[in-house]
Amino acid sequence: MDGRGESYYEDLEIEGPIEESFLPSRPSYTPYLSTRDREAPQFIYEPEDFTSAAFSSLWSMREEGLLCDVIIKVGCHTYRAHKVVLASCSLYFRAMFSGDMKESVTGEVTIKEFDPDAVKSLLDFCYSSVLTINLSNVLHLLQAASLFQMNGVQEACCNFLIAQLHPSNCLGFCKFADTHSCYRLWKKCNVFVQQRFPEVALHEEFLELTLEELINITSDSHLNVRGEEQIYEAVITWIKHDLDNRKDHVGILLKNVRMPLMSAAFLSREVQSEPLVMDSFDGRGLLIEAMDFHLQKNYMRDTRSAKNRSVNTTPRQCPGLEYLFSIGGSGPPVLDDPYLDICECYDAERNEWRQVASLNQRRSGLRVATCGGYLYAVGGFSATDTKALSSVDRYDPMTDSWRSMAPMNQPRRGFALAVLHGCMYAIGGINGGIYYDSVEKYCPKKNQWRFVQPMTVERRAVYAAALDNYIYAAGGHDGDCLLDTMERYDPSSDIWVVIANMMSPCCLGALVSLKGCLYAIGGYDGTTILQHVQKFNPETCEWTSVASLPIKRGGFGAAVMDGLLYVVGGCDSLTKVNSVDRYDPEKDKWTSVAKMSIRRSGMGVGVAPAFLY
Repeated sequence: MDGRGESYYEDLEIEGPIEESFLPSRPSYTPYLSTRDREAPQFIYEPEDFTSAAFSSLWSMREEGLLCDVIIKVGCHTYRAHKVVLASCSLYFRAMFSGDMKESVTGEVTIKEFDPDAVKSLLDFCYSSVLTINLSNVLHLLQAASLFQMNGVQEACCNFLIAQLHPSNCLGFCKFADTHSCYRLWKKCNVFVQQRFPEVALHEEFLELTLEELINITSDSHLNVRGEEQIYEAVITWIKHDLDNRKDHVGILLKNVRMPLMSAAFLSREVQSEPLVMDSFDGRGLLIEAMDFHLQKNYMRDTRSAKNRSVNTTPRQCPGLEYLFSIGGSGPPVLDDPYLDICECYDAERNEWRQVASLNQRRSGLRVATCGGYLYAVGGFSATDTKALSSVDRYDPMTDSWRSMAPMNQPRRGFALAVLHGCMYAIGGINGGIYYDSVEKYCPKKNQWRFVQPMTVERRAVYAAALDNYIYAAGGHDGDCLLDTMERYDPSSDIWVVIANMMSPCCLGALVSLKGCLYAIGGYDGTTILQHVQKFNPETCEWTSVASLPIKRGGFGAAVMDGLLYVVGGCDSLTKVNSVDRYDPEKDKWTSVAKMSIRRSGMGVGVAPAFLY
């Protein structure tokens, strides 16, 4: 023994027999570790549930009032908490408790004019990291989170509100976001109003706008409307909602309605018969100015020329909003002339098609590309002559008009058209039985075509698309057989290089670039129309299969709009179709959308900004 006596061991509360060899010889004994032991790998103890367990314990301590050092008062409600917990979750409380503010000393914080339940929910969140957001509390939570500078909660509330946006509530959400400096929500609300103005104008919130708020909206050049007639009707409805107090605002409000862009028929039929307009000196003046604009036949000249264009004669454009265009082609044989000049555009927001200005000439087998905000309809063949065309027409979506541009150097049908670095490339094709390997490049600034390096092989009914800094050409027919080869053009070196073959030979389909990959869609394999879709990954240089088309398609058009792939018209195994399918690459899924007004194949398809005229 060491002199401490038997009682030392007797005081130890150990059940069962005690073996003296297991007892320490002295309380401060430290085992010796060799140098080798000291250099051994460390063991890091890091329990996964440590943080949650610690905050669970803090929650219990708060419930019991244990070690709480601050009281939050909201109206007649009081909530106990720990300063360090609140400061760790809120910049507002961190500044309050770490500075010289009186609350850091008194341990009492009074919050006025805030919802008690919302404040309690945020205090609970500081301990639990769980917050329930619903329609009844989201505005109160966002208001309190804004005060407490709880950025994550603000973001979550904004995301919830964005998901609830509707024409009936977007204006109210916009005001709330502006008041509480929620910029992202405010921006989303403004874009929502821009894109869906006609629907917004039908609801009560619109009628309760102030004069200043209405002027701000109607002066926006980015409103998505079918025409200025819709804005005019919304303004008149707003005035009539509180006629006595608003009738004097007719003149100032109509100055933001681009009346020259209304149809002459609407001006004479609707505007001229509206007492509110005719009783207003400014209103009458604006009407006379608009009608004079039509009478002088200045409409097309003025709107086509950016130099002469004024605000009142400039069509509005909703930013980021695009339309899908289906141009020309050949329709059902029951038509007197199956070759079409008809052009339609698809509005994905409304899921509907409507007609726009017709082509300058009927075309089928044409190709369409978007370049510099214009749509180009290139080549193909016409009703009067099945020989290939070299002509090019350009569509201006702002003025809904077509204009002839410089023709290609070679007439082409069965070719492909791709856009890279602001220039168009016409690739391959056929004319009069001659298969082409030639490629032409079009410069919009010079309105000029010139030949570049030809492909390594002739290709008719070829697939082509631009991706990154290259143009890819795949499949097609060389005059002897169908091809499965693919080659890539580098404009910086003016060289074509053969790369990975497709999974199978095909032609009469389409190749599009979508989210860093190429998609080869449908077509014809020599015996049957295809549903197959292949995806090419340029990083691995490999082709893989993805979800097949809902129906077989050949001779169709395809384009990408808003990150989704649209496949339009064409032929199935039996007949021409007017159906349209949309592919989501994230879900690898096809869905059907609104059909075109007419069944057709051989049309050109492209995407352009959605100007409304």
